[in-house]
Amino acid sequence: MNLNLEINEIQKLISLQEIEAAEEKCILMIENNPHCKQLWDLLISIELMTPLEDYESATKYLEKAYTLFPANHIYYALKMYFKEIFLSGLNDSDRKEISNFFSVMDFKSKAVLSITLAKSYWNVDNRLYQYYLLNAIENYPEFINPYFDLATFYLERGKNDKAKEYIEEGLGKIDRVYSNLDPIPLDSSINFFIDDEIGGIYVEKKKYLKWKNILK
Repeated sequence: MNLNLEINEIQKLISLQEIEAAEEKCILMIENNPHCKQLWDLLISIELMTPLEDYESATKYLEKAYTLFPANHIYYALKMYFKEIFLSGLNDSDRKEISNFFSVMDFKSKAVLSITLAKSYWNVDNRLYQYYLLNAIENYPEFINPYFDLATFYLERGKNDKAKEYIEEGLGKIDRVYSNLDPIPLDSSINFFIDDEIGGIYVEKKKYLKWKNILK
């Protein structure tokens, strides 16, 4: 069996929008090739696709993949993000575990975990909400969403000058603005999901103009 050809077949099924068939084939391939990281990445990304959008399964596969590839910290970070946003939410034990793991993580994984922790403290502890958003910026300044989340936080409290500082910083990080004529490129990879959904790196014109107008 040629593994690369089989992976290409799975990707072809995805391009044809046959997502369930791609999932079934990918699971079967992993059973026979459990140490192929590319297959795990592919399966996790498939679980995020419409019509599946199965974050519970994605979380389960992230946990398995992290066991096999413990140096790939983004699996752990993404698992915790899904738990907070789509599943039961983080509890105190999860937060403590994250704190214990934090020092060994790469910068991007630290940023994802910081954003996750910030969301877990939203409307619970304003000090920690701000702290973790700033931590995300410090570890991975390429992520744009933390700047705008902080700006929103300050706007809601009438601190417009402070908000504008973060808006200006966030806008300064944007390399390209996308529109209907220049759409965000389609990509089914885990990294794209992280950069787009969590980091907000791919900015559409409507969002860009919204923040730009606040500075006027």
